[in-house]
Amino acid sequence: MSKHLFVKVAGIVSMAIIFICVSSCLKNKPIFLHEVKEFSFNESDCTLTGIPTGLEYEGDIEETLLIDSLLICQVEEPEGYLNVYRLKDFSLKATLCPLGRARNEFMFPLKLLSQYYKKDGDTYILVVDKASYIKEINLTQSLAQGSTIVTDMSDTPSFYEDKTVLYVNNNIRHFFMSERKDGNTDNEPYRDYKVVDNANNDTTLIKLFSKSMKKDEESISDFSFGVFIKHPQKNLFAQPCQWMDYIIFFDIDNDKVFAVHRKDKPTFNNLAPDGRSIVYSCFTCASNDYLFTNYIVTDEDGNEDSYLLVFDWSGNFKAGAKYNPDVLSFVYDEKQNALYGWNRSNQDEVSSDVLYKFDLNGFLN
Repeated sequence: MSKHLFVKVAGIVSMAIIFICVSSCLKNKPIFLHEVKEFSFNESDCTLTGIPTGLEYEGDIEETLLIDSLLICQVEEPEGYLNVYRLKDFSLKATLCPLGRARNEFMFPLKLLSQYYKKDGDTYILVVDKASYIKEINLTQSLAQGSTIVTDMSDTPSFYEDKTVLYVNNNIRHFFMSERKDGNTDNEPYRDYKVVDNANNDTTLIKLFSKSMKKDEESISDFSFGVFIKHPQKNLFAQPCQWMDYIIFFDIDNDKVFAVHRKDKPTFNNLAPDGRSIVYSCFTCASNDYLFTNYIVTDEDGNEDSYLLVFDWSGNFKAGAKYNPDVLSFVYDEKQNALYGWNRSNQDEVSSDVLYKFDLNGFLN
């Protein structure tokens, strides 16, 4: 073989090797594009037992906030959609958000968001009205004057069309959202993450996945679905995935994404889930230091047990325990180091929610 021919053949072989290596790397590339931290959790570690507080509501509590020793609860009352209770004795302080069409009134459906904040010493809460309007309510002034005071309002992506939205910089025209898209270049449905600043007509996409998960006939396409929870002060968001053992963290100010994953559980590189078993429910709450999640464990017979898992905002697992009874829409009182949650019961075909208190001293210190 001539020297020239040898060099040519060697070049072709080298190119083929490079192509095979690149193809192999692309094929084995992780689906989730960011850092993943593993954590372990022993389901038999401990159990938290709740104590009834004496507060009972005949009907369903959809969402609850705890702000400055006040419980703000989403209800359906003739006087309004929000009941405000005093935490010290659970007496009713006020009912806000009356039904009507005026600026300071509200239509159905209505949703109290988990996000609230303070400006110039006053506390503000956010309510979605008619699915597509976000209204900012000055809670401090509303309670002082005995009537609902809406300080600002704006259009918002619908919370009832498979979208998840919370707000950046406590600005209702600047939001972080996730939504399901019909298809990408592979003609597969996927979930889109982006930060939208309507005031400056700017949108920043956040890419999480290199491709969709592998699927069979029973797999769901929306494998990363979950609701957002926001840090009370910072532009830190977390999304516990409803069908997967992941919590995804988003640091918007520092353009950082990472996830935590329970060790030895299916990953994004495995087969997509079938959506029949919830892992993280939509009920979460947050403090300056902690993220509290409602984690569901399903046994072989389909029975479900609820657990409280606690993480810090760096994604470090802090504590976990089974709790009894099962509660929904829980909130955290930092002063008492206690969790409050509503247990739903149905007796004589009447639905009622009973508020329980869980002492976290000795569990979370």
